[in-house]
Amino acid sequence: MSKKHQDKMNENYKFTRHVYDITRPLFLFGRNSLLEDLNPRLGETICEIGCGTARNLVRLSQRTQNVQLIGLDASTLMLEKASSKLKKNNLEKKIKLYHGMAENYIFEEQIDKFIFPYSLSMIPKPKEALTNIFNQLPPGGSIYILDFGSFKYWPSIVKEPFFGFLNFFQVYPDHEVLNIFEFNKECKSKVKSKLGGYSYFATLTRGNF
Repeated sequence: MSKKHQDKMNENYKFTRHVYDITRPLFLFGRNSLLEDLNPRLGETICEIGCGTARNLVRLSQRTQNVQLIGLDASTLMLEKASSKLKKNNLEKKIKLYHGMAENYIFEEQIDKFIFPYSLSMIPKPKEALTNIFNQLPPGGSIYILDFGSFKYWPSIVKEPFFGFLNFFQVYPDHEVLNIFEFNKECKSKVKSKLGGYSYFATLTRGNF
């Protein structure tokens, strides 16, 4: 994987990982709703790309039974934090953690659902990441994305400083990234803007449409 990006992510979370779960609810809206929309079937495998502290995976494990959960992250420091949380909650056997980049990581397991909760905008090559992940979906499998949008209906006096804040933490929203699937006959996509363009929720399902 890219050592440069790993170092960036570790530097990014060197201190903030200790307060991550406390501060992120202030601006990462809709994560719980995303988890509720998954409705996993018995025996499914769900993978979170950019799992961070494993906050979402732990929450999923509390809502679901007989579902295999996986987390992938580029930051070794965040994975250490996640591993500690899993141990504390006695979830080491239910949740697997992998270190890698979504652009090129190949999973040994069949993954039925991938989730990107505010993580796609932190990936250096989001189009490559989505393509790689989509190509690993089985027929009927889906990708769920929740991320920052275009802020279309927000005033510049709010939008511009907020984007500056996001960029400081290596977050670069690109609400047009899903256009790569526009002519993909194997992909059925649904996109919904939320909160005046603050965020968007999208699903990409693989099949013959």
